Amino acid sequence: MRKVSFGFLAALITGAAFSQATSSKPTFEKADIHPAIATGGIGGGRGGFPYSAKGRYEIRNATLLNLITSAYGVDPEKVVGGPSWLEWDRFDIVAAMPRDTPPETQKVMLQTLLADRFKLVIHNDTKNLTGYVLTVRKKPKLKPADGSGDTGCKGQIGGPGVTAMPGGGFRINQDAGPITNTFTCRSMTMEAFATFLRPQVAQNGTGGAGPVTDQTELKGAWNFEFTTTLQIRMLNPAISGSDQVTIFDAVEKQLGLKLTATKTPIPVIVVDSAIEKPTDNLPGVAESLAVEHPKEFDVAAVKPSDPAGRGIRLQFKPGGGVDSSGIPLQMLITQAYQVQNQQLIVPQNLQDAVQKGYDVIAKPPSSGPVSAPSGRPAMASPDDNDAAWAMMRALLADRFKLVVHKEERQLTAYKLIALKPKMKKADPSERTKTAEGPGADGKDPRVATPSRSRLTMFQNVTMKQFAQALPGISAYVTTPVEDATGLDGSYDFTISYSPVGATNRNAGGGRGGPEGAPGLLDSANAAAEPDGAIRCLGRSSSNWG
Repeated sequence: MRKVSFGFLAALITGAAFSQATSSKPTFEKADIHPAIATGGIGGGRGGFPYSAKGRYEIRNATLLNLITSAYGVDPEKVVGGPSWLEWDRFDIVAAMPRDTPPETQKVMLQTLLADRFKLVIHNDTKNLTGYVLTVRKKPKLKPADGSGDTGCKGQIGGPGVTAMPGGGFRINQDAGPITNTFTCRSMTMEAFATFLRPQVAQNGTGGAGPVTDQTELKGAWNFEFTTTLQIRMLNPAISGSDQVTIFDAVEKQLGLKLTATKTPIPVIVVDSAIEKPTDNLPGVAESLAVEHPKEFDVAAVKPSDPAGRGIRLQFKPGGGVDSSGIPLQMLITQAYQVQNQQLIVPQNLQDAVQKGYDVIAKPPSSGPVSAPSGRPAMASPDDNDAAWAMMRALLADRFKLVVHKEERQLTAYKLIALKPKMKKADPSERTKTAEGPGADGKDPRVATPSRSRLTMFQNVTMKQFAQALPGISAYVTTPVEDATGLDGSYDFTISYSPVGATNRNAGGGRGGPEGAPGLLDSANAAAEPDGAIRCLGRSSSNWG
């Protein structure tokens, strides 16, 4: 049983060399490393990426792979080898450093920390990895740049399913047709365009990202436009094979260029060894790095949202400020107290009231978290986000007269059982990981069945790990899942399923449970069939409230 509280070098990188000698390297003044705290909320603060301001360095929800890529400034695919948990276990790091430490020195400090606390050992090598070359197909459809306008490529969402909203932004109707992304590129060299293409290639379900190398031999800068279908399947479920325009299609048919996959010798970092549990913090370090959040906003304006507004928007400001619109009261409550809808018990006479949307603009006190008051960075820190939700609790009590208490109640949780598993036994030397998109075989069932627009890949995962991951990958399952499959070992598989609401527009009731959410069980059963015949069945759990 589980109790849940309702609270809520001198060596820098030079070319392809990644040095790891730790003697005389800059170090953080002190550092707190602990397992990541999963909040499940929105606005959690740049998971896996570093944030630094005014002598404070912070990374949240980062795998060791995230930490290595941040420390050495390399792409993830250029980090090979290492223990199987390199992309699974997640950590939070908070460290102190001199206030004006430059970014490159911060990287070296992180390198030193990883070597010290994770006992990370690496070496440099060259491996033949999958990359892409950009070439001219026949006659390129590009125009010489005239030097006007901003340099770079800018995207614009469009298509029959997109409606512009008053005041900016847009609303997406997933059933109206494909959602497109039109890129307007100005004064782009082919070398710069090749760099731009790397993340676009990664989003097209090619089994991972890879460097793109310019081999067009086109000199100078160019202007051009191209359009793809948005490669975020959960936002583009209506897409079919004939409607889909990948980056490969667009580059070839619209620009007269070509992207070709190839094996290329690439400088890499090889992870020789690391320990899964980092060495302990020094006594008192975590406490000394803790941030005391302000109790309430300095000033706040709250008003009902315009029903014809531009939808939900939430922005945190440095210091813990909030600028939001269209957010239902229920969402404000669940996020402020870091609970799921099922854990929020709302009286029947308030059910309609908590669904109403509100606009909130709130200014933090000048003595807010690390990024306030003066010299503040443009982006809110993770601590600013925490402060904002802490102050939001006070605002809810003041303006909405919200009163809450904690108690334990029975809610529905789930058991994962096996019927006739067809999953592939994993290679234990491969990394344990999960990602949105196809597995290593590249097969994408979403093309044949567009309504199942979510596709999640699992590699070298035990059934216990799969059960633990389920509440985090889909809003269908928001209470604990117990592994009752009886299956030992690790497996490779994918699950394909429809987003919440696509299978049953009227499903769900904010309390969880199969009888209130038929879309959950129908989709879970259908989704697992092709790869594993695994079922997620409801059960009663007593310590949820």
